[in-house]
Amino acid sequence: MTAAIARNTNAVQFTTITDFVLGDQITFAGSLAFDNVQVNFGATPTSLSNALTAALLGVPNNTARWFIYDSNTYIVENADGVAGFSNGDIVVKLSGTVNLSTATATSGSLFAGA
Repeated sequence: MTAAIARNTNAVQFTTITDFVLGDQITFAGSLAFDNVQVNFGATPTSLSNALTAALLGVPNNTARWFIYDSNTYIVENADGVAGFSNGDIVVKLSGTVNLSTATATSGSLFAGA
């Protein structure tokens, strides 16, 4: 998913998927661990960049997390091993609110769960 790699953390670049449903998969480069527990922020982040940074704090390399921001679902992967959101991380926007609590990851692919 090189099209989704962050190049500038202030002007967040991402790939948007408008119809992610049961049975669909998103393939990431390399291995992927997925934390299927939604990130819940104590206070609403003031920007998408701040939300991405908070979502990746303390997250190991090649691990993805998900959260809802501004009525859309975001998946963010720590692809570069740097703490927090940084250039090289991967961001995917799923249009609307999508529950990923039953999603799983295998061999670099994220599968929409039941």
